Amino acid sequence: MIQHFRFVRNHHRKIGKVAIVTDGQLGELAERVASHFVAASVRRFPAAEGGEAKAWIAVLPSDSLDMRIQKRKV
Repeated sequence: MIQHFRFVRNHHRKIGKVAIVTDGQLGELAERVASHFVAASVRRFPAAEGGEAKAWIAVLPSDSLDMRIQKRKV
């Protein structure tokens, strides 16, 4: 468990989005709690919308795209 927390501490800023796909009641709580501990956008999807979750994850956040464009101009 300690290794997991170390991994999250060292890598959470490198992840732009987290999709929580679940029909469970804990999904809503997980969404709220996770948003306080990671720099990523966190969004919950019902299990039937797993495809939508994958599509949402696949789209780069606009600020990430802007950063990539700025890096190329330098």
